Amino acid sequence: MVGPLHSSDAHPMVPISRFHVGLVLLVMVASVGRSQSGELDFANGLYRQEKFQLAAEEYQQYLARTPAGSEEDQARFYLGESLLQLQRLKEASQSFQKVWDKSQSAGASIPADYAPQSLFRLGQIAGQLQDHASAIGHLKQFRSQYPDHPRRAQAEQILSESAISTEDWDLARSALDEAIRSSPEGAIRDRVDLLEIRFLEKKGDLDQAAAGYDGLVERWARDPSKRSLMLDALYARGLVAIRQKQDAKGAEVFARARQSAQGLPIEEVMALQEASARLTLGELDAASVIVDEVKQKTSDELTRAHALYLTARLAARQGKPDQASQAVSEIQKIKGADYWLSPARMTLAEALLADTSRPASERAARIEELAGSVRELADRDRIIYLACVAYLDAKQYD
Repeated sequence: MVGPLHSSDAHPMVPISRFHVGLVLLVMVASVGRSQSGELDFANGLYRQEKFQLAAEEYQQYLARTPAGSEEDQARFYLGESLLQLQRLKEASQSFQKVWDKSQSAGASIPADYAPQSLFRLGQIAGQLQDHASAIGHLKQFRSQYPDHPRRAQAEQILSESAISTEDWDLARSALDEAIRSSPEGAIRDRVDLLEIRFLEKKGDLDQAAAGYDGLVERWARDPSKRSLMLDALYARGLVAIRQKQDAKGAEVFARARQSAQGLPIEEVMALQEASARLTLGELDAASVIVDEVKQKTSDELTRAHALYLTARLAARQGKPDQASQAVSEIQKIKGADYWLSPARMTLAEALLADTSRPASERAARIEELAGSVRELADRDRIIYLACVAYLDAKQYD
C-alpha cells in the first residue's frame, strides 16, 4: 500500500503535459487498487483474530467502495462468516445468498470454494432458524451438486435434523445413513448417534429412545471433551421421561444435568426443567427454591419469563391467585415472551376459578377481563370457557 507522501518525497514541479496527466491518473488508479487490497487484508486479519464485529464492519465498508470483482466475492463470503459468528443469522444468509446467486449467473466466475460453502451455509442457517423446508431444499441441492465435498457429512447431519423435524422419515433415514458413511468416526459421528436416538423418539418409540439416551450419556460422561453432547443427551432424556409421565425420573435427570452444566448458560434451562417436574410431583418447596434462584441470577429475559411462568404455576397450586396475577403482569413486560405468557394466563384463569375465597361472580368477572387481554383466539376461547363455568357457579346464566 502506498503511504502518504512526505515533503522530501515530492518531485520538483514540472510543466504538465498530456503524458504527465495520464501518468498521474495511472499512478492514482494503482494506488487506489493497492489501498482497497490493503483494506481487505486488514478485514481478513481481524477475521483471523476472531474479532468478528470489527471484521464485519470492515467488510461492509470495503463492499460499499469496491467495484465488483473476485475480491468482492471474498469480502462478501467472509462478511457472511463474520455475521454467522455473531449470530446475526438473517444478515449472514443474505450475504451467502448473494455469493451463491452470483455463482449461478451465466459466465460468472467465483473463486475458491465460495459457491459450495455458501450453499452449505444457506442450508445450515435455515435449519438454525427453524425454516426446515428451506434447509432441506438447500442441502439436497448441496448433496446433488457437491457429493464429494468435505462438508458432505455435516450437511447430511443437518439435513437429517430438518427431516426429523418435518417427520420426513425416509429422508431422515437416508441422510443419517449417508452421514455415517461420510464420517465413520469423530465429532460429526457423535452428533449423528444422538440424531439416531432422536429419530426413534420422534417416531414415538419412547422406551428405545430412553435406553438410547441413557447409553449415550454414560458413554460421553467419561470424556470431558464430550460435555456438550452429554448435556444434549441428558436434556433429551429428561424430556422423554416427562412425555412418559415419569416425572420423578425427569426430575432426577434434570437435576443431574443441572449439576453437570454448572457455569454454563444451559444450567438455568436444566434448573427450570427440574423445577417443573418437581412442581408436577407436588414438591412445591423444592420447586420454589430453584425458581427463585434462577430469577435472582439470570440475565436472560426469556429465561426470566420461563421462571415467572413457573411462579404462576406455584402460586396457583398454593391457592394464591394474586401472586399468579403478578407473575403474569411481569411476563407481559418482557419483549418476545408470548411463548410463556399464553400458558401463564391459562394458569391464572384456573387459579381464579379455584379461589373459593372470592364470590363466584367476582371470579367470573376477573376471568372474563383476563380473556379480553388475550389476542390468540384458541387461548381466549379456553379462558372464556372458564369464565362461563364461574358464571354458572354464580348462577348468572345471562
